[in-house]
Amino acid sequence: MPWYRLAIYAGVVIQMASWAWIQSRGGHLSDRKYLLFCGMMMIGQTAAGVECILGKTWGTLAVQIFFFIFTAWGGIVRFREMKQAD
Repeated sequence: MPWYRLAIYAGVVIQMASWAWIQSRGGHLSDRKYLLFCGMMMIGQTAAGVECILGKTWGTLAVQIFFFIFTAWGGIVRFREMKQAD
């Protein structure tokens, strides 16, 4: 198996682990933990996006890009709220 496939699978595992983590907390994380969650999700979304490019599944890639932007936006909003509270 090529190294990049292992990297893709590792990224998706990170994404699934972060999803399980937030679900185990009932969807509630502290500000710093939420930012970590967003970063972990974005790693997985990037890996899934690379898989879409390799498989030439452009519709699925568009959805991954949407999820990446949505997750990044959530992290930015939370970060800004965190800084305003300081």
